[in-house]
Amino acid sequence: MRVRIKGNKQDKKEIQQQPIVTEAHLKIGAWRDGGFGDSFYAYAVLKAIKEAYPNSRLEFISPHDTFRQVFQPVNFFDFQNKSYRDIHWINASPLQNYDIWFCLRPMTYSAANPRLYTHEVYSVSLKRQIELHGEEFISNPKEGERRMLGGGHLPAIDVYNHCLNLNADFYDAREVITSHSSYKDYENPFGGDYITFHQWGYTGKGHFNSKFWPYEKWRELADKLIKEYGIRIIQLGAPNEIAMDGKIENRLGQTNFFNSCKIVENASLHIDIEGSMVHAAALMKAPTLCLAGPSMEYWRHEDSPDVDYLVNEGSCHLMPCEANTHGWHWGCPLGHHKCMNELSVERVFEEAKRKIQDK
Repeated sequence: MRVRIKGNKQDKKEIQQQPIVTEAHLKIGAWRDGGFGDSFYAYAVLKAIKEAYPNSRLEFISPHDTFRQVFQPVNFFDFQNKSYRDIHWINASPLQNYDIWFCLRPMTYSAANPRLYTHEVYSVSLKRQIELHGEEFISNPKEGERRMLGGGHLPAIDVYNHCLNLNADFYDAREVITSHSSYKDYENPFGGDYITFHQWGYTGKGHFNSKFWPYEKWRELADKLIKEYGIRIIQLGAPNEIAMDGKIENRLGQTNFFNSCKIVENASLHIDIEGSMVHAAALMKAPTLCLAGPSMEYWRHEDSPDVDYLVNEGSCHLMPCEANTHGWHWGCPLGHHKCMNELSVERVFEEAKRKIQDK
């Protein structure tokens, strides 16, 4: 992100060295887009912002109604639904309504004080990102690819704390789930031992995103687990996902996100691809095995004793392609999808057995 601050070089240097103002009764704005998993990170950071500025009025802005659903029980900030056009970086006028502005988008951690910076966006992130991630650029980017800082080897919450001078704790977001009515009032219909599967890789019209693990492998894995343990396998997910079939019980569309959190919390094991349910499982301290191919380490909960990650290391020179390839999310940029296709059922099965035995 380009830093645009008016004045001579010495003025810029002095402004960049000034800390974020801490006076009372500030009006603070925070922006974030994304899905359920992103909302947990946003909540943890918002709570830390409120703790750092307890007398402030805090507003959270997002174009996605997902955040409104997640933050239903929350009362320490106001939610506003605004489009990208309303809060676009080149349109600085909305920022004049705030004393401090936080952008909570990945790799774009920013703060702006209109009083000091004449409504220009002041980035506190670029130098810190270089310090935290290193200058690990891909050497010869092809057309359509982008250069991005680092491999994301630090947990996302740590980067927020370093860049924004906060003390956020990702696990504070557990209270968002446990205080939600759809979690509190829901009775888990599954008794006894069971394993949950979840995969949100279908994007419509026959296309699958780059995190997708082939359905035939899920079915083969289920057969092995049922033979080994005689256990129920339950597929959770949205109604527009594709049923894994075979011996896997299809519960697609029959539970909302918070219902699913309670089911996963009580499972013998949850197996998933990287995404929102893995973040939720970490919060719920559920034993989880995540099949992580193209996603950056940035999103992993390496500090959690409950979540383990299986990565098909060395399968592709672009891994993790999230770190260096534009459009990675919507399909393998090289077309072979080796990082997930070549992750063997046997390897996942052995790791699943270890997780169950360790429980």
